[in-house]
Amino acid sequence: MGFVHDLDGYATHSDCIAAVSAAARLLSGLGHHVEDTSPAALQRSAEVLPRLYEIFAPAVAVDIEVVQAMVGRPVSAAEFEPRTQDHARRSPGLTAADHLKTMQTIYEFSRDLQAWWLEFDLLVAPVIAQPTLTLGSMNFDESDPDESHAAMLRFIPYTAQFNMTGQPAISLPLHRTASGLPVGVQLVAAFGREDLLVRVASQLEAASPWAGCRPPAYC
Repeated sequence: MGFVHDLDGYATHSDCIAAVSAAARLLSGLGHHVEDTSPAALQRSAEVLPRLYEIFAPAVAVDIEVVQAMVGRPVSAAEFEPRTQDHARRSPGLTAADHLKTMQTIYEFSRDLQAWWLEFDLLVAPVIAQPTLTLGSMNFDESDPDESHAAMLRFIPYTAQFNMTGQPAISLPLHRTASGLPVGVQLVAAFGREDLLVRVASQLEAASPWAGCRPPAYC
């Protein structure tokens, strides 16, 4: 298996890097062969991930129509949170050709990304790029919606790739910050290999149990 804790174009906090490094050492101690290797395609994430918003916008517009049908009345944009409103506003500006180009980019990226699992069975990676944020840190700024969307991707640049590929992944709270907050480590398996993912996750839980861990404020 391999591991990654840095992505071109995105900064990863030292706690998230430490979490992956510790998980790699733990897996090695459990008898797994762990190499400092990861899919080269992941380093194109900063180019590909923003394209997701070109899919979100029309999807949100359709979802609003579904909501209207469910409640049996017209709904206004003001009834949704600002990020949802912004996606809906962007939808009319996207054409069918735009959608097809975006999907082609994602398909090509997914094929390149999944090829790594032909040689390796699991990838260890951060779940998020920064430790847990305080409430309100990610409030949507209507005066600068592009920056608000970009800030979201900077916080979660390690997970959407596997939404694209359909690969199974699991988040395990294997690390703690100095203040006691959990830091997740992500394991990613090849398509259809949930069995391997769950078996290795259970090994890690047995070796480093977390059921009794609570942040100091909740002890």
